[in-house]
Amino acid sequence: MERPGRIALVTGSGRGIGRAIALRLAEHGDAVAIGDIREDDAAETVTAIEEIGGRAVAVRLDVTDSGSVRDAVEETLGLLGPVEILVNNAGWDEMHPFLETEEPFWDRVIEVNFKG
Repeated sequence: MERPGRIALVTGSGRGIGRAIALRLAEHGDAVAIGDIREDDAAETVTAIEEIGGRAVAVRLDVTDSGSVRDAVEETLGLLGPVEILVNNAGWDEMHPFLETEEPFWDRVIEVNFKG
């Protein structure tokens, strides 16, 4: 039994795992909002989805900024409809020796990976 297409919002879906998730959702007939702070990457994911016959829109989304999150949800609602699937995929880190890291680095990791 085929399920009806739904509206999905995938954070951090401009590339990597998020892009793969968005593509898979589109393959199953879902319309996908590509939420990413990297607008060029988000546009590339939209193109990849459209090339397989799917429906997607790029929405600028910074998961560390509640106003940006609110705006992305509102934009998705206006362009695709109410979000039925949310994939909170956004994440960030850089490899550094522990003793060489500073507090601003950890603040950023926490902002994106935990607060986001």
